[in-house]
Amino acid sequence: MEREKHTNLPPEVLDKIRVVYEDPIDIAMDDIDTNMLGEDYRELISDLTEIIIRWHNMPLICDDFENHHDRRKWRKELEDEYGEGSDEVKFVETNKLRRNNIHQVIGAMYPLLKTELFTDEEREKISVELKKLVDLLEASEDILGIIKRLEVVSLEVLERFVYPGEDAESLEGKTRNNTQESIGRLLELERKKR
Repeated sequence: MEREKHTNLPPEVLDKIRVVYEDPIDIAMDDIDTNMLGEDYRELISDLTEIIIRWHNMPLICDDFENHHDRRKWRKELEDEYGEGSDEVKFVETNKLRRNNIHQVIGAMYPLLKTELFTDEEREKISVELKKLVDLLEASEDILGIIKRLEVVSLEVLERFVYPGEDAESLEGKTRNNTQESIGRLLELERKKR
């Protein structure tokens, strides 16, 4: 479903969610240099970086469910009413805040870190941060804080495949990261709802 197309969703779906779109990041699949690591890794690098880029461009979707069980029950009702592969169900599943999507991004970064584009020190630093994020994800409800940190780390990883050969310091700030602004808009929607 394209950006802003959620407005075509039925009212019973829209009544349960609030949606904020971020500006797309300044990295597209065409920017990723998949040739640098040889033929054997080209498809893998492409698939893993696509997971990260797709996550960065997902909307932030917030709801009022008391717990994950209630949210899952509602999603099941959507599937029953509209069909498992329907636009309604697909849209709700493309939530940047969804833990499954966050885990997928974290999982995509580990194999990318094994490439020669990262020093041992950088691998260790990023791996430690990813482990912290996984631990926070399991123990915390501060999902907005987690995605802010994950965006920074995942952009750092992606930029290595767009600008190979440049060190981490020279890459800082090359890619747009506007989560802070989007989270502010999402919190404003939350205040208006109440």
